[in-house]
Amino acid sequence: MSEDMFFHADGVKVMVVDDNEVNSMVVASMLEQFHIVVTEVYAGKDAIEKAKYEDFDIIFMDYLMPEMNGIETTEEIRKLGKVKRPVIIGLSADVTPELKSKFSAAGADNVLAKPLTIEALQQLLERLVPKEQVANIDSKKQVGEDTKKVIEIFSEVSGMNVEEGLSHLGNTVENYIKVLETAVDNIRQQQKRLFVYSESMIQPSSMKISFHSLKGIFLNLGAHKLSEQSQLFELACTNASVDLLTNDLEQYLSDLDVFVRGLEHGLAQYDGDYKRKQLEQYRPMDEETYDQYYAELVNALQKYEYNDLRELTNALLYASKGEKRALYQNVLKEIQDFQYENALELLKKGN
Repeated sequence: MSEDMFFHADGVKVMVVDDNEVNSMVVASMLEQFHIVVTEVYAGKDAIEKAKYEDFDIIFMDYLMPEMNGIETTEEIRKLGKVKRPVIIGLSADVTPELKSKFSAAGADNVLAKPLTIEALQQLLERLVPKEQVANIDSKKQVGEDTKKVIEIFSEVSGMNVEEGLSHLGNTVENYIKVLETAVDNIRQQQKRLFVYSESMIQPSSMKISFHSLKGIFLNLGAHKLSEQSQLFELACTNASVDLLTNDLEQYLSDLDVFVRGLEHGLAQYDGDYKRKQLEQYRPMDEETYDQYYAELVNALQKYEYNDLRELTNALLYASKGEKRALYQNVLKEIQDFQYENALELLKKGN
């Protein structure tokens, strides 16, 4: 089949299992280019439950996930003894002979490297999809004006290969923008967690999953320098290299902030309504819940318990209008800049 063509695999059902939403979206987006029905699941236990009651032709299984990793999840799915046996493909940023052996022993059929490329996926599907399920053939999306606009805007984000990121999504601009929006939220979330860990002197092993998650996000976006830095910190956690974490983490967190701000600026340039739409989201809550969220936010700021600060502030922001919303917007900005005392002062003055 020509490398410039997509085939339709109508009726093929695939489950993507990955705790990282960006990684999952990228794989799902590529699969959708082939008209494949995709179910996204974000935890091993949920994948097992889905596999109990639904039949899937293929399951893409991330390796490193919290609570239950991909090998353990694969083993449990095989124990279900499904009559329709799904093909299970392990996914990992670090594919080693040892990892392949462990996946194979658990019942996986293959292991592929992340980020998964559209070419590797097409070759895999050509082997796995029965000929009777292969339908019409489409030309792959060519670089149009919208794509050129995206490349021009986001090429200003330092260290990001926009063409590579787009290629992971079959040059589908709409999906690329969705991935970038999700990446902004995910990177911010992991950034806050790492800041909390560093301030609280938590064991390095507790930080490993955050670095691993960030590594995957940056790989999919084509931000190789940040991906490599994330991998170094991930290894430092494995080896308990406290010196590296202590000396270099602050600069790394600063680099993340610059990168995310670049993405946010680009999203605002691409879609003039991006910031307005973000601010106009309104999710009302009852007075009792509002008061509870407010009390939790004040308590978290007073005790320097940073884990849920952004989530609590966003919830209150989207539940507010007018001056109240502007207040929480300013509070959120202070939190994002790690100015927690300023955030608390604003909060108390505004209420």
